[in-house]
Amino acid sequence: MRYKKTIVFLFILATVTCLGGLYYVKARSPKVTGTRSDTPVLVQGGEFVTNLLPNGPYSYIRVQVDIEVDCKKGAAALNKRSSEVKDTILRVLRSKKSDEVVSAEGMDRLAAEMAQRLSGLLGDEGKVTRVLFTEFVVQ
Repeated sequence: MRYKKTIVFLFILATVTCLGGLYYVKARSPKVTGTRSDTPVLVQGGEFVTNLLPNGPYSYIRVQVDIEVDCKKGAAALNKRSSEVKDTILRVLRSKKSDEVVSAEGMDRLAAEMAQRLSGLLGDEGKVTRVLFTEFVVQ
């Protein structure tokens, strides 16, 4: 009889310990928010060399661009519209004066404008979360 009570007690203790551990792991796991299940995807935009608007001592810009998209569907849409993406990036670059892009703040504004315009190309297929410059030369 005493042996059965010990086994029942150990079984209950093991069950409570397992349930406590399960609760602890579940409580510490990251919460999923939003409706997208995909992780951000990086799409290589390519290298661009173009003239800047006349102003100051610098006359052209050369950049290497990577584009971060919020899902795989958006990345596929960007790849499918690669000509429109390149045209948009070139138009944004050509609309700038050298003094607008040579500072760190200017680079940030340029990246934000590119991200906004490229997101417009995607529509409801995704969103460009940021534009990264892997090379940036103004001469």
